[in-house]
Amino acid sequence: MFLTGNELLRYCGGNNLNQAICIGYVAGVADSTSKLVPVGPPIYCVPLGATMPQLKDVAVAYLQKTPELRHLPASDLVGPALFEAFPCKR
Repeated sequence: MFLTGNELLRYCGGNNLNQAICIGYVAGVADSTSKLVPVGPPIYCVPLGATMPQLKDVAVAYLQKTPELRHLPASDLVGPALFEAFPCKR
């Protein structure tokens, strides 16, 4: 496990370098989990024009509202945060 939710939340609220680490982490998870099956439908649908700081804010809001989950790997929490904020219209 690279980071827990608690650690990611600390990075996201830290100085500029820590916030850059946070944004990079969220971007990496977003890119790697948006389509876990290459030919299947996406898991979540981030709208065009959404910014990386916006995705960071979505992850932070999710982490803040789910303190009972923050001991889990951050990679297991960012995906659900994006899914909740940006569900695909089916």
